[in-house]
Amino acid sequence: MARGAKAATAAASGPAGYQTLRVRVQASVPYTKHVFLKPHVGEPGDDVPATRALFVAGLPLCVTSDDLVDLFSVFGDVAALALHPSEVTGILVFTKEAGCVEALAAAAGGAMLELSPSEPEGPVGLKSWVVAHKSTFPGNQVLQHQLDDWMEAHDEEQERKRKAAEADADDGWTVVKRQKGRQLNTDGEGTSVGGVSATVAAAAGANALAKQKLLPNFYRFQQREKRRDELLELREQFENDKRKIQELKAARKFKPL
Repeated sequence: MARGAKAATAAASGPAGYQTLRVRVQASVPYTKHVFLKPHVGEPGDDVPATRALFVAGLPLCVTSDDLVDLFSVFGDVAALALHPSEVTGILVFTKEAGCVEALAAAAGGAMLELSPSEPEGPVGLKSWVVAHKSTFPGNQVLQHQLDDWMEAHDEEQERKRKAAEADADDGWTVVKRQKGRQLNTDGEGTSVGGVSATVAAAAGANALAKQKLLPNFYRFQQREKRRDELLELREQFENDKRKIQELKAARKFKPL
């Protein structure tokens, strides 16, 4: 079997569970579009009637809901059409069960429908995706305009607060503002330092020293260092005692025979 015949057979059969309906979007276009149909199986409690509903996939990007209703109305009156946001799949509901049966039979028999879509208002297909993607990035001018508006609103709010504070001060009231965190002071060089009192600082230092004295040999490395220091001290004391004994022996006057 030739490669083209195999491709045509695969397209005609469609995916598993689907029937393939051939659609020519425009009479002047030589190629056809394959639309895949199958009975719609809804979830429990779904209001869509299963015997009159079709799940449609592979819809052309250049057609609208009205175009699809006109296309499938050859099989019967269409009661409703719900498209996915991608506009590639949808659910088609006929007013009678016969419309659903005829559509599936026509697709199984290799029927071809012709569709003349309405003139699109904007770009379609890949161009529409590119336009939608670019619209998410407004550009530097729009961004600068938004920043200018924000800064202007911020300056106006700060000016309003300043005037309100001045008005309160003129009335003889002292405005006290609550600030989160501890109060910061500034030294002579302009560096911000924490406003901690001397009493609190002394108490904190005493607590730190108490903690250091409480556990002097808590860690193993502290114990090892302590044993090493004691051993070095003993060796040094031994050498000192040995040197003193030698000095005493050399200095004594009585020397036995």
